[in-house]
Amino acid sequence: MDLIEHYDGVLTDIWPKDERGKSQTIYGMLTFIRPCVVPICYSYITANTTYSWIYWSTSLFEILVQILVFAFLSKSFASTTLARKAKKIWKTTG
Repeated sequence: MDLIEHYDGVLTDIWPKDERGKSQTIYGMLTFIRPCVVPICYSYITANTTYSWIYWSTSLFEILVQILVFAFLSKSFASTTLARKAKKIWKTTG
């Protein structure tokens, strides 16, 4: 499944209420900017290297994004989030 189908729930789980509008705006802008920027990047890659580097550069970029996601984003699955909150409350209240 694509993230576009579920991004509202993910953004709602990750960002607090006061920052949620900004994050959804940035994500929405990226979906419209991508079709303009990607062909320019790919034409630069093919002009300076071979055509197969489009595949390799895309793969390397996706690996980088996955590493950043695992490093900086917390889980947004409801049961995991609730379990963490319950554990934190249990530690503070005893």
